[in-house]
Parts: sequence; structure tokens; C-alpha cells
Amino acid sequence: MFKNFVLLVLLIAISSCKVGAADSMGTFLNEFCASFNSHQIPLYQEFWTEDSTFIDVLGNWYHNSSENMQHTAPLFNNGPFSNASLIPLSYSAKYLPSGYAIVVWPWDMEGVVVNGTTLTLHGIMTATLAPNANQEKITTSGAKWQIAAAQNTNRPADDTQRK
Repeated sequence: MFKNFVLLVLLIAISSCKVGAADSMGTFLNEFCASFNSHQIPLYQEFWTEDSTFIDVLGNWYHNSSENMQHTAPLFNNGPFSNASLIPLSYSAKYLPSGYAIVVWPWDMEGVVVNGTTLTLHGIMTATLAPNANQEKITTSGAKWQIAAAQNTNRPADDTQRK
């Protein structure tokens, strides 16, 4: 029953994402953002390999998925991201013969609350996506990637590099 609820949340959240999902990378990014927007750590964690590394916009380095989720959980639970929506704006992907992919994508995060002020943050993520080791369906569309390594960087709101 919980899994059905999570799938419903994903389907609703995907409809609010802005990247065209005409290909599997667009679908993956939309579903990744939908998992973030659900504010449910178990769902969000499915998109990261267990040994993934992540550097956030503040320069904090998380050496595995558990560390990343320990940091993210308080941000989702009554923290600044508790009502935030992550929106992918576009992307550039390079597909490698090994089945890995490198993707760079600018994003906006609306509804971030800091000291009582609601903000929209702007960033760009660079990520290496690995084929899902279990080759199991991890998203509603059947995308078989997980984030193996990623780095987020702030970007100006008027960034003209967007497609």
C-alpha cells in the first residue's frame, strides 16, 4: 500500500516538472525531482547508489548515500526544504559505452524558507549516473540509472546558459 502511495505521489509530482520527458534522461531527471519534491527520504534515496558521493552547494561532502540522507532528512522535515520544489530546467547528457552517463542540469528550487523568508534558489548539478546494479526498475518509468557521484553549484538567477 505504501509503495502505491509513493507511486501516486511520484506521478503527481512529475506532472509539475519542466524538463521535456521525450527521452529516458528527461524522464529520469523528472522522476529524481519528483522524489525530492515528495520529501520522503526512502523514495529519494532510491535514486542514489549506496556508495554515492555528493558535494552540495555549500561544499559539504557526503561520502555515501546514508550520509547524504542523514543530512537531507532534517531539511525535508520542518527544515528549509519542507515545502520546496526542485525543478529541472534543461540538461546536457553524454552517454558512455560502459552504460554510464554524465549529465549537467540547471535547476530552480522554489519555496525554500530561510529565517521566515521564502526564496527561490538556482543551481546546476553535474552527476555521473551508473546503471542500476540490480537492473531493477527503480522509477515509475523504468529508468535504470542511479546517481554515483554529483556536485551542486549555485548559479545566478539570470544565467543565460540555460537552453
